[in-house]
Amino acid sequence: MPENLKEFVKKKVMVNENRLIKTFLEIVQIDSPTGYEGQMVKRICAKLSKLNISFNLDSYGNIIARFGTGQPVLLTAHLDTVEPGRGIKPIIKDRVIKSSGDTVLGADNKVAVAVILEALETLKEQDLNIPLEVVFTLSEEVANLGAVNLDYLRLKSKHGFSLDSEGAVGGVIIASPFYSRFDIEIVGKSAHASKPEDAINALSVMNYALNKIKVGRVNEDTVCNIGVVEGGSVRNTIPEKMLLRGEVRSFVQRKLEKAITSIKGSFISSANIFGARVAIDAVRENGGYKLDENDESIKFVVKTLKSLKIRPQLIKSYGCSDVNIFRDHGIKVLNLADGSKYSHTNNECISVNSLLVLSELVISLIMLK
Repeated sequence: MPENLKEFVKKKVMVNENRLIKTFLEIVQIDSPTGYEGQMVKRICAKLSKLNISFNLDSYGNIIARFGTGQPVLLTAHLDTVEPGRGIKPIIKDRVIKSSGDTVLGADNKVAVAVILEALETLKEQDLNIPLEVVFTLSEEVANLGAVNLDYLRLKSKHGFSLDSEGAVGGVIIASPFYSRFDIEIVGKSAHASKPEDAINALSVMNYALNKIKVGRVNEDTVCNIGVVEGGSVRNTIPEKMLLRGEVRSFVQRKLEKAITSIKGSFISSANIFGARVAIDAVRENGGYKLDENDESIKFVVKTLKSLKIRPQLIKSYGCSDVNIFRDHGIKVLNLADGSKYSHTNNECISVNSLLVLSELVISLIMLK
Protein backbone atom coordinates (compact mmCIF):
# COMPACT_ATOMS: atom_id res chain seq x y z
CA MET A 1 0.00 0.00 0.00
CA PRO A 2 1.54 3.39 -1.00
CA GLU A 3 2.50 5.70 1.86
CA ASN A 4 -0.02 8.39 0.85
CA LEU A 5 -2.76 5.76 0.85
CA LYS A 6 -1.74 4.52 4.31
CA GLU A 7 -2.01 8.03 5.65
CA PHE A 8 -5.37 8.52 3.95
CA VAL A 9 -6.73 5.32 5.46
CA LYS A 10 -5.61 6.35 8.94
CA LYS A 11 -7.85 9.40 8.72
CA LYS A 12 -11.62 9.28 8.92
CA VAL A 13 -12.73 9.10 5.32
CA MET A 14 -14.41 12.36 4.37
CA VAL A 15 -16.79 12.58 1.46
CA ASN A 16 -18.32 15.71 0.01
CA GLU A 17 -21.70 15.73 1.77
CA ASN A 18 -23.31 18.42 -0.38
CA ARG A 19 -22.17 16.80 -3.61
CA LEU A 20 -23.33 13.35 -2.52
CA ILE A 21 -26.79 14.58 -1.55
CA LYS A 22 -27.07 16.64 -4.74
CA THR A 23 -26.17 13.62 -6.88
CA PHE A 24 -28.70 11.41 -5.11
CA LEU A 25 -31.50 13.97 -5.39
CA GLU A 26 -30.75 14.48 -9.08
CA ILE A 27 -30.71 10.84 -10.09
CA VAL A 28 -33.86 9.83 -8.19
CA GLN A 29 -35.71 12.42 -10.29
CA ILE A 30 -34.67 10.65 -13.49
CA ASP A 31 -37.44 8.21 -14.40
CA SER A 32 -35.98 4.72 -14.74
CA PRO A 33 -38.55 2.01 -14.05
CA THR A 34 -37.45 -1.35 -15.38
CA GLY A 35 -37.17 -1.23 -19.15
CA TYR A 36 -36.95 2.57 -19.27
CA GLU A 37 -33.44 3.22 -17.94
CA GLY A 38 -32.22 5.13 -21.00
CA GLN A 39 -32.02 8.55 -19.35
CA MET A 40 -30.16 7.12 -16.37
CA VAL A 41 -27.65 5.49 -18.71
CA LYS A 42 -27.07 8.86 -20.41
CA ARG A 43 -26.63 10.60 -17.05
CA ILE A 44 -24.11 8.05 -15.77
CA CYS A 45 -22.14 8.04 -19.02
CA ALA A 46 -21.97 11.84 -18.95
CA LYS A 47 -20.69 11.76 -15.37
CA LEU A 48 -18.03 9.15 -16.16
CA SER A 49 -16.91 11.16 -19.19
CA LYS A 50 -16.62 14.30 -17.07
CA LEU A 51 -14.42 12.41 -14.60
CA ASN A 52 -12.35 11.06 -17.49
CA ILE A 53 -13.11 7.48 -16.48
CA SER A 54 -13.10 4.91 -19.28
CA PHE A 55 -16.30 2.97 -19.86
CA ASN A 56 -18.31 1.11 -22.47
CA LEU A 57 -21.70 -0.52 -22.88
CA ASP A 58 -22.14 -4.23 -23.47
CA SER A 59 -24.64 -5.59 -25.96
CA TYR A 60 -27.45 -5.52 -23.37
CA GLY A 61 -26.80 -1.89 -22.43
CA ASN A 62 -25.07 -2.43 -19.07
CA ILE A 63 -22.33 0.09 -18.27
CA ILE A 64 -18.85 -1.25 -17.52
CA ALA A 65 -16.33 1.31 -16.24
CA ARG A 66 -12.70 1.01 -15.13
CA PHE A 67 -10.63 3.10 -12.78
CA GLY A 68 -6.96 2.82 -11.82
CA THR A 69 -4.53 0.08 -12.75
CA GLY A 70 -3.99 -3.39 -11.31
CA GLN A 71 -6.29 -6.24 -10.25
CA PRO A 72 -9.65 -4.50 -9.73
CA VAL A 73 -12.33 -4.71 -7.10
CA LEU A 74 -15.90 -4.68 -8.42
CA LEU A 75 -18.54 -2.16 -7.40
CA THR A 76 -21.99 -2.75 -8.84
CA ALA A 77 -25.46 -1.20 -8.73
CA HIS A 78 -28.60 -1.39 -10.85
CA LEU A 79 -30.19 1.59 -12.59
CA ASP A 80 -33.85 0.55 -12.62
CA THR A 81 -36.52 1.13 -9.99
CA VAL A 82 -39.87 -0.46 -9.30
CA GLU A 83 -43.16 1.28 -10.02
CA PRO A 84 -44.56 3.72 -9.10
CA GLY A 85 -41.25 5.30 -10.04
CA ARG A 86 -42.08 8.15 -12.43
CA GLY A 87 -42.13 11.80 -11.48
CA ILE A 88 -40.35 11.22 -8.18
CA LYS A 89 -40.09 14.42 -6.12
CA PRO A 90 -37.70 13.94 -3.19
CA ILE A 91 -37.81 16.08 -0.06
CA ILE A 92 -35.53 16.35 2.97
CA LYS A 93 -37.19 16.68 6.36
CA ASP A 94 -35.26 16.35 9.61
CA ARG A 95 -32.31 15.04 7.54
CA VAL A 96 -34.38 12.19 6.14
CA ILE A 97 -34.87 11.93 2.38
CA LYS A 98 -38.20 10.60 1.16
CA SER A 99 -40.65 10.99 -1.70
CA SER A 100 -43.13 13.85 -1.50
CA GLY A 101 -45.62 12.15 -3.79
CA ASP A 102 -47.33 8.86 -4.51
CA THR A 103 -44.12 7.17 -5.68
CA VAL A 104 -41.22 5.22 -4.34
CA LEU A 105 -38.09 7.22 -3.57
CA GLY A 106 -35.81 5.10 -5.74
CA ALA A 107 -33.30 4.52 -2.94
CA ASP A 108 -33.30 0.96 -4.29
CA ASN A 109 -30.80 1.15 -5.94
CA LYS A 110 -29.94 4.79 -6.56
CA VAL A 111 -28.38 5.08 -3.12
CA ALA A 112 -25.73 2.70 -4.44
CA VAL A 113 -25.40 4.60 -7.72
CA ALA A 114 -24.85 7.91 -5.90
CA VAL A 115 -22.39 6.36 -3.43
CA ILE A 116 -20.33 4.74 -6.20
CA LEU A 117 -20.17 8.00 -8.15
CA GLU A 118 -19.09 9.84 -5.01
CA ALA A 119 -16.39 7.21 -4.36
CA LEU A 120 -15.02 7.67 -7.86
CA GLU A 121 -14.97 11.44 -7.52
CA THR A 122 -13.29 11.26 -4.10
CA LEU A 123 -10.57 8.96 -5.40
CA LYS A 124 -9.98 11.30 -8.34
CA GLU A 125 -9.67 14.29 -6.01
CA GLN A 126 -7.17 12.46 -3.80
CA ASP A 127 -5.23 11.26 -6.85
CA LEU A 128 -5.37 7.67 -5.60
CA ASN A 129 -4.77 4.74 -7.92
CA ILE A 130 -7.34 2.25 -6.63
CA PRO A 131 -8.08 -0.38 -9.31
CA LEU A 132 -11.84 -0.67 -9.72
CA GLU A 133 -14.35 -2.17 -12.09
CA VAL A 134 -17.78 -0.55 -11.89
CA VAL A 135 -20.84 -2.20 -13.39
CA PHE A 136 -24.22 -0.48 -13.63
CA THR A 137 -26.82 -3.04 -14.69
CA LEU A 138 -30.28 -2.75 -16.22
CA SER A 139 -33.51 -4.53 -15.31
CA GLU A 140 -32.49 -5.99 -11.96
CA GLU A 141 -36.03 -5.70 -10.62
CA VAL A 142 -37.30 -8.17 -13.24
CA ALA A 143 -35.33 -11.43 -13.04
CA ASN A 144 -31.92 -9.68 -12.76
CA LEU A 145 -31.91 -9.48 -16.53
CA GLY A 146 -29.03 -7.02 -16.80
CA ALA A 147 -26.73 -9.22 -14.74
CA VAL A 148 -27.94 -12.36 -16.53
CA ASN A 149 -27.07 -10.82 -19.92
CA LEU A 150 -23.88 -9.06 -18.82
CA ASP A 151 -20.77 -9.73 -20.92
CA TYR A 152 -18.66 -11.37 -18.21
CA LEU A 153 -15.75 -11.89 -20.59
CA ARG A 154 -15.08 -8.15 -20.25
CA LEU A 155 -14.64 -8.32 -16.48
CA LYS A 156 -11.33 -8.85 -14.69
CA SER A 157 -12.50 -8.54 -11.08
CA LYS A 158 -12.72 -11.62 -8.87
CA HIS A 159 -14.52 -10.07 -5.91
CA GLY A 160 -16.45 -6.94 -5.04
CA PHE A 161 -19.37 -5.25 -3.37
CA SER A 162 -23.02 -4.46 -4.07
CA LEU A 163 -25.28 -2.21 -1.99
CA ASP A 164 -28.69 -3.67 -2.69
CA SER A 165 -30.37 -4.62 0.55
CA GLU A 166 -32.44 -2.38 2.75
CA GLY A 167 -31.52 -2.02 6.40
CA ALA A 168 -29.05 -0.24 8.64
CA VAL A 169 -25.52 0.26 7.31
CA GLY A 170 -23.49 -2.60 8.71
CA GLY A 171 -25.75 -5.33 7.39
CA VAL A 172 -23.91 -8.03 5.44
CA ILE A 173 -25.92 -10.61 3.49
CA ILE A 174 -24.27 -13.95 4.19
CA ALA A 175 -26.96 -16.12 2.58
CA SER A 176 -29.30 -15.73 -0.36
CA PRO A 177 -31.49 -18.47 -1.84
CA PHE A 178 -31.48 -20.63 -4.91
CA TYR A 179 -34.56 -19.52 -6.83
CA SER A 180 -36.89 -21.21 -9.31
CA ARG A 181 -40.15 -19.92 -10.74
CA PHE A 182 -42.90 -22.09 -12.18
CA ASP A 183 -45.96 -21.67 -14.38
CA ILE A 184 -48.65 -24.35 -14.37
CA GLU A 185 -51.53 -24.54 -16.85
CA ILE A 186 -54.35 -27.01 -16.20
CA VAL A 187 -56.65 -27.79 -19.12
CA GLY A 188 -59.89 -29.66 -18.43
CA LYS A 189 -63.24 -29.44 -20.21
CA SER A 190 -65.90 -26.79 -19.83
CA ALA A 191 -69.63 -27.34 -19.54
CA HIS A 192 -72.66 -25.46 -18.29
CA ALA A 193 -72.81 -25.27 -14.49
CA SER A 194 -75.94 -27.43 -14.58
CA LYS A 195 -74.02 -30.32 -16.22
CA PRO A 196 -70.96 -31.03 -14.07
CA GLU A 197 -70.91 -34.65 -15.27
CA ASP A 198 -70.00 -33.37 -18.76
CA ALA A 199 -67.04 -31.29 -17.55
CA ILE A 200 -63.51 -31.75 -16.29
CA ASN A 201 -63.29 -29.00 -13.72
CA ALA A 202 -59.83 -27.42 -13.82
CA LEU A 203 -60.49 -25.84 -10.42
CA SER A 204 -61.03 -29.26 -8.88
CA VAL A 205 -57.79 -30.50 -10.42
CA MET A 206 -55.95 -27.53 -8.94
CA ASN A 207 -57.46 -27.97 -5.46
CA TYR A 208 -56.63 -31.67 -5.39
CA ALA A 209 -53.01 -30.96 -6.32
CA LEU A 210 -52.61 -28.10 -3.85
CA ASN A 211 -53.79 -30.31 -0.99
CA LYS A 212 -50.77 -32.53 -1.64
CA ILE A 213 -48.04 -29.87 -1.54
CA LYS A 214 -46.75 -27.38 0.99
CA VAL A 215 -47.18 -23.69 0.28
CA GLY A 216 -45.55 -21.14 2.54
CA ARG A 217 -42.85 -22.44 4.88
CA VAL A 218 -41.82 -25.78 3.41
CA ASN A 219 -38.90 -26.37 5.80
CA GLU A 220 -36.27 -24.37 7.69
CA ASP A 221 -34.46 -23.51 4.43
CA THR A 222 -37.28 -23.34 1.90
CA VAL A 223 -40.36 -21.27 1.09
CA CYS A 224 -42.92 -21.74 -1.66
CA ASN A 225 -45.41 -19.17 -2.91
CA ILE A 226 -48.14 -19.17 -5.54
CA GLY A 227 -48.78 -15.53 -6.26
CA VAL A 228 -51.07 -15.70 -9.28
CA VAL A 229 -54.14 -17.88 -9.84
CA GLU A 230 -56.28 -17.26 -12.89
CA GLY A 231 -59.13 -19.21 -14.39
CA GLY A 232 -62.70 -19.40 -15.56
CA SER A 233 -64.61 -17.02 -17.77
CA VAL A 234 -68.21 -16.63 -16.62
CA ARG A 235 -70.16 -17.45 -13.47
CA ASN A 236 -72.31 -20.22 -14.92
CA THR A 237 -69.60 -22.17 -16.77
CA ILE A 238 -67.39 -24.81 -15.20
CA PRO A 239 -63.80 -23.59 -15.66
CA GLU A 240 -61.85 -25.36 -18.36
CA LYS A 241 -58.48 -23.75 -17.61
CA MET A 242 -56.53 -22.67 -14.55
CA LEU A 243 -53.17 -20.88 -14.58
CA LEU A 244 -50.86 -20.68 -11.57
CA ARG A 245 -47.61 -18.72 -11.26
CA GLY A 246 -45.34 -19.37 -8.32
CA GLU A 247 -41.83 -19.66 -6.99
CA VAL A 248 -39.62 -21.65 -4.66
CA ARG A 249 -36.68 -20.21 -2.72
CA SER A 250 -34.24 -22.29 -0.70
CA PHE A 251 -30.80 -21.88 0.83
CA VAL A 252 -30.14 -25.54 -0.08
CA GLN A 253 -30.23 -26.51 -3.74
CA ARG A 254 -31.37 -30.10 -3.22
CA LYS A 255 -34.27 -28.89 -1.08
CA LEU A 256 -35.36 -26.50 -3.81
CA GLU A 257 -35.16 -29.30 -6.37
CA LYS A 258 -37.15 -31.58 -4.08
CA ALA A 259 -39.88 -28.97 -3.68
CA ILE A 260 -40.11 -28.40 -7.45
CA THR A 261 -40.26 -32.16 -8.06
CA SER A 262 -43.06 -32.48 -5.50
CA ILE A 263 -45.06 -29.68 -7.13
CA LYS A 264 -44.69 -31.21 -10.59
CA GLY A 265 -45.62 -34.67 -9.35
CA SER A 266 -48.70 -33.47 -7.51
CA PHE A 267 -50.14 -31.60 -10.48
CA ILE A 268 -49.35 -34.37 -12.96
CA SER A 269 -50.98 -37.06 -10.80
CA SER A 270 -53.99 -34.83 -10.12
CA ALA A 271 -54.45 -34.18 -13.84
CA ASN A 272 -54.27 -37.91 -14.54
CA ILE A 273 -56.89 -38.71 -11.91
CA PHE A 274 -59.37 -36.21 -13.36
CA GLY A 275 -58.52 -36.82 -17.01
CA ALA A 276 -57.16 -33.31 -17.51
CA ARG A 277 -53.97 -32.09 -19.18
CA VAL A 278 -51.27 -30.11 -17.43
CA ALA A 279 -48.28 -28.12 -18.72
CA ILE A 280 -45.57 -27.18 -16.22
CA ASP A 281 -42.73 -24.77 -16.94
CA ALA A 282 -40.17 -24.55 -14.12
CA VAL A 283 -37.13 -22.31 -14.60
CA ARG A 284 -34.13 -21.93 -12.29
CA GLU A 285 -33.42 -18.21 -12.32
CA ASN A 286 -30.38 -18.04 -10.08
CA GLY A 287 -28.14 -19.96 -7.76
CA GLY A 288 -27.85 -19.26 -4.07
CA TYR A 289 -25.07 -18.95 -1.57
CA LYS A 290 -24.48 -19.42 2.14
CA LEU A 291 -21.26 -18.02 3.60
CA ASP A 292 -19.69 -18.94 6.91
CA GLU A 293 -18.91 -16.01 9.20
CA ASN A 294 -15.28 -17.17 9.12
CA ASP A 295 -15.15 -16.64 5.36
CA GLU A 296 -12.21 -14.31 4.67
CA SER A 297 -14.35 -11.78 2.81
CA ILE A 298 -16.85 -11.64 5.69
CA LYS A 299 -14.07 -11.23 8.25
CA PHE A 300 -12.59 -8.39 6.20
CA VAL A 301 -15.89 -6.52 5.98
CA VAL A 302 -16.61 -7.02 9.67
CA LYS A 303 -13.15 -5.71 10.58
CA THR A 304 -13.66 -2.66 8.35
CA LEU A 305 -17.08 -1.98 9.85
CA LYS A 306 -15.70 -2.14 13.37
CA SER A 307 -12.86 0.21 12.45
CA LEU A 308 -15.51 2.74 11.44
CA LYS A 309 -17.50 2.16 14.65
CA ILE A 310 -20.35 0.54 12.67
CA ARG A 311 -22.06 -2.48 14.22
CA PRO A 312 -21.85 -5.51 11.89
CA GLN A 313 -24.99 -7.56 11.32
CA LEU A 314 -24.72 -10.86 9.48
CA ILE A 315 -28.02 -11.53 7.72
CA LYS A 316 -29.63 -14.49 5.97
CA SER A 317 -31.98 -13.04 3.37
CA TYR A 318 -34.61 -14.70 1.22
CA GLY A 319 -34.16 -11.88 -1.31
CA CYS A 320 -32.27 -12.39 -4.57
CA SER A 321 -30.29 -9.76 -6.45
CA ASP A 322 -27.63 -9.25 -9.10
CA VAL A 323 -25.19 -10.62 -6.52
CA ASN A 324 -26.58 -14.14 -7.04
CA ILE A 325 -25.85 -13.86 -10.75
CA PHE A 326 -22.33 -12.48 -10.27
CA ARG A 327 -21.56 -15.31 -7.87
CA ASP A 328 -22.98 -17.81 -10.38
CA HIS A 329 -20.24 -16.51 -12.71
CA GLY A 330 -17.49 -16.93 -10.16
CA ILE A 331 -17.20 -13.30 -9.00
CA LYS A 332 -17.41 -13.21 -5.20
CA VAL A 333 -19.57 -10.18 -4.67
CA LEU A 334 -20.91 -9.36 -1.21
CA ASN A 335 -24.25 -7.62 -0.79
CA LEU A 336 -24.26 -4.90 1.88
CA ALA A 337 -27.19 -3.06 3.43
CA ASP A 338 -27.65 0.43 1.98
CA GLY A 339 -29.16 2.23 4.97
CA SER A 340 -32.61 2.65 3.43
CA LYS A 341 -36.00 1.68 4.84
CA TYR A 342 -39.32 0.45 3.37
CA SER A 343 -38.05 -0.34 -0.14
CA HIS A 344 -40.62 -0.98 -2.88
CA THR A 345 -43.17 1.19 -1.04
CA ASN A 346 -44.16 4.85 -1.15
CA ASN A 347 -42.69 5.19 2.36
CA GLU A 348 -39.17 4.40 1.14
CA CYS A 349 -36.59 6.68 2.74
CA ILE A 350 -32.98 7.11 3.80
CA SER A 351 -31.34 9.46 6.28
CA VAL A 352 -28.59 11.81 5.18
CA ASN A 353 -26.38 10.30 7.88
CA SER A 354 -26.87 6.78 6.49
CA LEU A 355 -25.95 8.01 3.02
CA LEU A 356 -22.74 9.55 4.37
CA VAL A 357 -21.77 6.55 6.50
CA LEU A 358 -22.36 4.19 3.56
CA SER A 359 -20.10 6.32 1.36
CA GLU A 360 -17.34 6.26 3.99
CA LEU A 361 -17.70 2.49 4.27
CA VAL A 362 -17.45 1.89 0.52
CA ILE A 363 -14.37 4.07 0.16
CA SER A 364 -12.72 2.31 3.11
CA LEU A 365 -13.51 -1.14 1.70
CA ILE A 366 -12.06 -0.46 -1.73
CA MET A 367 -8.94 1.23 -0.33
CA LEU A 368 -8.18 -1.52 2.15
CA LYS A 369 -9.09 -4.52 -0.01
